[in-house]
Amino acid sequence: AFDRIIQAGGYISVNTGNAVDGNAILIDKQNADDAFAADGIANVGKGIGAGLAIIGAGIGLGYIGAGMAENMARQPEMANDLRNASIIIAALLEGVALFALLICFLI
Repeated sequence: AFDRIIQAGGYISVNTGNAVDGNAILIDKQNADDAFAADGIANVGKGIGAGLAIIGAGIGLGYIGAGMAENMARQPEMANDLRNASIIIAALLEGVALFALLICFLI
């Protein structure tokens, strides 16, 4: 039937309805409470992840400082090169720590 209408040059207009409004869908209290509890648990996970990233960066910076001081004591003539390399490595480590912090809060 539609083919004959189209061949005759006509067109068809059908009301297919609209998308359901998200606020019009009723959710029972138990499901809503479960959703809020899951969101709270996710936020705790984000905090733990961010804390671990920052603690890891702090430990890494401590190892860099300790290694730099130990190597400067052993070879004082390399102090300038060691200092420059340590600053570069520390800057990269801080960048990775901030990136990890950002990812923890965006996910």
